[in-house]
Amino acid sequence: YLDSLAATLRDLTGPTTIPHELTQNADDAGNATIIRFTVTDEALTVWNNGTFSDCGDGGEVCLLEKRCDLHAFRRFAGRTKADDETTTGAFGVGFTSVYQITDAPELLYNPEHWRLNEMAPPEERLRACDGACGRDHGATGTTFVLPWARAISPLRTALEVPPVLDSAVAELEAALLEDARRILLFLQNVTTIEVQTRDQGCRVSRRPTDEGFVIEDDGGESRWL
Repeated sequence: YLDSLAATLRDLTGPTTIPHELTQNADDAGNATIIRFTVTDEALTVWNNGTFSDCGDGGEVCLLEKRCDLHAFRRFAGRTKADDETTTGAFGVGFTSVYQITDAPELLYNPEHWRLNEMAPPEERLRACDGACGRDHGATGTTFVLPWARAISPLRTALEVPPVLDSAVAELEAALLEDARRILLFLQNVTTIEVQTRDQGCRVSRRPTDEGFVIEDDGGESRWL
C-alpha cells in the first residue's frame, strides 16, 4: 500500500499540484462554488462550501448506490469518478498530493472530524477525533486541515519525501497566489478561489458572458472565449 502511495506521490510533486488537485476535487463534488486556501505557521487549511456526503455506515461497503464521499475518501485510487462523465478527477489519487506537506490530514464536515494515519492497519487508517483537538467544524462546507510535516517521520521515510522546510511553505504560498487565475479556467462548478497566505491574500472569480467568461481579481479582469 505505501509503495503504491509513494509511486503515485512521485507523479504529484511540486507546489502547484496541491491547489490544482484539491480544487479539482471540490469542483467534481458538484455543489461547491467557493474554495479557500489559508496558510498559517502550523498548517494549510482548505475549505469549500460544498457538502461532503456520508452514508452513515462505518463499514467497508457504502450503503448508497453511488459511493458516498467518505467511502471514496477512504479508498486510495478507488476510481469513484471513472464512469462519471461530469467529473474530471480521480478522487483518492489527486488527494495523495497532500503528503508532500503533511503526515496527518484531517477532514471536517459538520458534525464529523476524521484523522488519517497511513501508517496504521487498514481498519484504523481513518479514525474519528475524540473531541480534544479543539478545531472549529464551521457551520457549513468541507474542511481539510493539513498540518506541516516538519520532521523526519516513518511516513516521510516510507514515501521518500523530505520534511517540510520554510522554503517549501513559501513556494506553496507563491503557487497559490500565482495559479488561482489559471486554475479557474478549467473548472465547471467552482467560480471563486480565495487565498490567504501569511502576509497577503487574493480573491479570484469567474462569471459567464454571452461569448465565454470573465476572470477577475483586484488586479483587473481577462475575457475568455
